[in-house]
Amino acid sequence: MTDAFQCSQDRIQKAINPGTHLFINVPVRPGGTTLRDDLTLQYNNALATRANSLKLRGATNVVQFDSVAWFKWALENAESLGFTNTTGYCKCDDPGYFWYGKSRVGMHGAD
Repeated sequence: MTDAFQCSQDRIQKAINPGTHLFINVPVRPGGTTLRDDLTLQYNNALATRANSLKLRGATNVVQFDSVAWFKWALENAESLGFTNTTGYCKCDDPGYFWYGKSRVGMHGAD
């Protein structure tokens, strides 16, 4: 993870100029207790720290999108969004499933 994070940070450093910088955190599985979940939390914390440091250094339009909050909202409002199944997953063309595969949202036909 360190190499991947550093690579992304190097690219961000090169991109600091007038413009909008969008940072999107990674959703953590509810109740997750694996090493992957721990690494995801570490990554999200490091990403937020970096985004905040860019703001402090005067970067313009630094936006942090909280995908964790969005997933929570989408799952709480699944029915109004047209989903009929939010607990199972289906590699099929049924648009009622929130999850396509074990970890992808609405990616019907992606495989």
